[in-house]
Amino acid sequence: MSQKDTKQYFFMLLGVYLVAYTALFRADFTYADDVRRKAFGYHGWLDFSRYINTFVSSILHADWYLSDISPLPQLIAVIILSLSGLMLICLFFDVSTKASLLEKILRVGAVAQLGLCPYFLGCISYKYDSPYMAFAIGISILPFMFSDSYGKKSHWRYEIISFICIIAMCSSYQSASGVYPMVALFYVAHLHTHKGKSIIDSLLFLLRSAVVYIAALLFFAVVLMRHENTELSHLGAGLIFTRYSTWFSCVLSDYKNSWLLLIILLIVLALVVQVFYSRLQLMYRLFIWLLVLLLAALLIFGALVVLQRDNYYPRSMIGIGVYLSLVSCIVISDRFHIIWLDRARYIYCLIPLALTWCFLIYSLTYGNCLAEQKRYTDMRLQLLLQDINEVECTMNGEINKIAVNGTLGLSPIVQRVAGDNSLLHELMVYNIPGEAPEGTIWFIEYFGLSRYELVSWDDHADNSQLVARRLFYDLYRSDDVLMIEWKKEAPAQR
Repeated sequence: MSQKDTKQYFFMLLGVYLVAYTALFRADFTYADDVRRKAFGYHGWLDFSRYINTFVSSILHADWYLSDISPLPQLIAVIILSLSGLMLICLFFDVSTKASLLEKILRVGAVAQLGLCPYFLGCISYKYDSPYMAFAIGISILPFMFSDSYGKKSHWRYEIISFICIIAMCSSYQSASGVYPMVALFYVAHLHTHKGKSIIDSLLFLLRSAVVYIAALLFFAVVLMRHENTELSHLGAGLIFTRYSTWFSCVLSDYKNSWLLLIILLIVLALVVQVFYSRLQLMYRLFIWLLVLLLAALLIFGALVVLQRDNYYPRSMIGIGVYLSLVSCIVISDRFHIIWLDRARYIYCLIPLALTWCFLIYSLTYGNCLAEQKRYTDMRLQLLLQDINEVECTMNGEINKIAVNGTLGLSPIVQRVAGDNSLLHELMVYNIPGEAPEGTIWFIEYFGLSRYELVSWDDHADNSQLVARRLFYDLYRSDDVLMIEWKKEAPAQR
């Protein structure tokens, strides 16, 4: 690839991601764990064996105390995603020949799903964690740049780099552990069925990749992994089936019907293009790609299958975006020798582009929903603080504890946008006391209420007396406890 083409692909990807995340950056929403880190400047990654995060963050923030330097970490994440997409373009497309602008747009649209996948919104929302989550994806793709199409020149070099990169991935964000094996499967199948690599060389390369991958994971698990929050599970067929069924059920419920339709068409296209690429060994190629698509789908979640803790958060399902990018690359990369058929490919290539467009629009929608939720939450908390101040004045400072029940819920505008889409409900965070530990920290630390102790609602509900009735909450008192009851029930979490 020429230096000019490299720059074009990189800046096209960078532009797509910056447009998609503009609303999110503008929202300036303190998301989940960011609340705790912003308040106390702590790391907290060592509990999950994320050594790279701990080390690099101190350099990035120029201090052991991690102050809020957003949106710099998120911009770094966008740059890493762009580089990751650039690597996929080098692996799956013929970059030795000059490509038209339309061809470049198709390629960028295919690999952009890497970071535009709605599940990655649960990663890029973090002001502190996002660059390390993106790094885990990029470092998992990097070894294949040294594979030399698994020729003799790559002997040992590829294995050594793969081992180091997999350890680095595990030391940054383990949810990306499915990226390396997925890329290996698609890369080998692409070279075998379209570039003429022999079946023996292909299987040997897969075997080398599998051995290095398993060896690196075992080394990390035995030597480097801290077992406080990342213990291994005692696997059984029932547990494995339950986890996979839950993950794929989440995808079916989280994704809109139009997205699911496009994804089904995309996967079918990945098989159909094998028919028109060449009539030679038709059934063999179909079998190879059907097998690759199925195996890669099982590898999406990587090592999460063997961890003791169930993990169904959107940020843990970022492998979905990698899978879709790889399928899109296969669909777009195929060129046909029949002229009219080759021209027709630009029509069906609209399907991966349409999926990318849907994801981009959803990213903008999500960012604006965060901004609206922030406005809605801040306004309600200000009203609550005014009432707390009045109660304090009336009670002459007798109140020193707070108990909370219920939730503020989504803004009416966000609720209408979300509708029945469970993904947006899962991605939204409520920075209010009682909803989550981060919400309590937000209320206590960010508004200077550290003298109050948060206590259990149930322990004081029986002896409470109504103090004030408001539109969004009621205030009760039980001895020295001020009790706040939001008028919405807390949503169920998966």
